Amino acid sequence: EDLLRRVTYNPAMGNYLDAVNNDRPSGTRVPNENYAREILQLFTIGLDELNANGTKILDASGMPVPTYDQTDIAEFARVFTGYTYANAAGTAATGKQGRYYGAPMVPYPTTTTAGHDPNAKTLLNGVTLPAGQTGKQDIDAAIRNAFLHANTGVFISKQLIHMMGGDIAVAS
Repeated sequence: EDLLRRVTYNPAMGNYLDAVNNDRPSGTRVPNENYAREILQLFTIGLDELNANGTKILDASGMPVPTYDQTDIAEFARVFTGYTYANAAGTAATGKQGRYYGAPMVPYPTTTTAGHDPNAKTLLNGVTLPAGQTGKQDIDAAIRNAFLHANTGVFISKQLIHMMGGDIAVAS
């Protein structure tokens, strides 16, 4: 969970996955979904529900059961709004900052059309984040939500085994 939090606030990751200077929804504009998608797909729960032995859970038609859908991505994207690069002086951001990789990202002021989305958000397993929370409160809750998902431990373990050149033996 701590690693996820550090990755989330990392300015290089923010730049790479478009989370830095990501504004709340306004008019037809929606928050960028790149980081929201990757934190679920690559860093925590993966694409498909898994059994404890790492095999995919299948529905009645024999198809894998997805861990999330587009609505989940859109809700998570709203969580990751309102953060910018820190500045070298270490002072609070008064607006969106230019690139600086020497410190974690920081919040910038929220207006009626920019900054962190203050509205309620519904995450995995029906967990609702109340309206009016700060960006940090929403991010901490979203990270906890993904981290505690039943798939996270199995998915991460399976990925580590594959990365280390191992294979998962499945008991019949």
